[in-house]
Amino acid sequence: MSMPPYTVAERRRHYSERLYFVEVKAFSLLQLLPLLLLLFAIFNPPLPAPQALADAADAGRPLFALRQDGHVYTHALKTKIGCGYYVPKPLMEVLQGDAALRAQIGLSVKALVRSKAKKVCRVDERRKQKQVDAAKRKPRGPERDGLLDEAAAIALPGYERLRGVDESSTGGADAVIG
Repeated sequence: MSMPPYTVAERRRHYSERLYFVEVKAFSLLQLLPLLLLLFAIFNPPLPAPQALADAADAGRPLFALRQDGHVYTHALKTKIGCGYYVPKPLMEVLQGDAALRAQIGLSVKALVRSKAKKVCRVDERRKQKQVDAAKRKPRGPERDGLLDEAAAIALPGYERLRGVDESSTGGADAVIG
């Protein structure tokens, strides 16, 4: 009885063994990627903004306001969804010639109006829910049923405004009002 010769299976590569040339190059590039991105950002500054936008940014004011503010926000515009907003005079001159910027500001107005409408919806819903909860704490009977009916009949005007904002697909500015 003879035993077969002892054979050793092929060893798998250990993590500490030498890496292949391609792997070394790939790891080097991955390590240099943040530095390359930083250099790209430094040597490719963003495009300059129109002077009116730069002035508004330097003053720390928003580009538009939903309410007229005396001497700063004097020129009125309206978005396609019917939301009025006001811009400073220097920005108005830029907006008359730049439809893309006007559309961007219109979308910002739409987002701001939508967030305010959602806030009003939450307040209305909380008020309604408080009345429903107060009615449910009453003993069963006609008084409770009447209170529940009153609570269910509470109008939620914020939802109409929110629906009007959501139904419009675009938010660019339409025309100059004043």
